[in-house]
Amino acid sequence: MTKSIDDLIFLCKHIFGKFKDDDETIREPFNEQILNSKKKLKIAYIDPEEICEIATCNIEALNDCKTKLTKNGHTLVKFPSEPLNNIIYTYYDLLYSSQMMQNVMKALGDEEPLPL
Repeated sequence: MTKSIDDLIFLCKHIFGKFKDDDETIREPFNEQILNSKKKLKIAYIDPEEICEIATCNIEALNDCKTKLTKNGHTLVKFPSEPLNNIIYTYYDLLYSSQMMQNVMKALGDEEPLPL
């Protein structure tokens, strides 16, 4: 979505907490204190290639980010993708069986949603 950290920060400042009724966005406002904190973080990440096929440029960007975070003293912990896959499938099962899907189905018209 963005090409630099500054662009990402700008985007997050303007969308975090703005869409309270949207389950797909972050509902909390952007926290400037956390951004400016010098505290070293322990960050969990998932290898997206274990979930789906992604573009090489995205893989390179993720690896670059991991390298820079580690170099700055943060601890990175690889999170296994299997629990996330289960969460994603459960989320979509619930979503497809809920009233929230009415707008999506209306937008699809005669098209069938992609199968899980």
